[in-house]
Amino acid sequence: MKLQAGLYATALALLALPMLVSGSSKSSTIAPVVSPLPSPTGRGHWEFGLYKSKKCTGPAVNFMGNGSSDCRSDVPSGGAKGYNTTTLDMDCTVTLYKDSRCSRGKKIVNVFADNKSKCNSAGKKIMGYKVECF
Repeated sequence: MKLQAGLYATALALLALPMLVSGSSKSSTIAPVVSPLPSPTGRGHWEFGLYKSKKCTGPAVNFMGNGSSDCRSDVPSGGAKGYNTTTLDMDCTVTLYKDSRCSRGKKIVNVFADNKSKCNSAGKKIMGYKVECF
């Protein structure tokens, strides 16, 4: 019961934070804090960045969380063309979509843990994403 109360308090704290600001003194990056669903395994940490440029130049919009997340459309205005993952647990997959509803037929790519740390061009504009942790 204590664990459930702790998870509930953590989820409420995440919901109370509208944005996370990080970056160097030269520029700052605004990163929406995602309110994830708890992972059944208790793991599932993930963090990735979306870029307006397919070469991942310019500021990133970073997303992070623990566990699965329903479809999200809080991507950069006008969509993103490049992405990279800094942390993605082995039991999680990030799926990028070319629409904001994460429609099955609009999937661009599934991102797995072995795609970490390098810039990837999506080939199409990223308008939505969801995370599944097993």
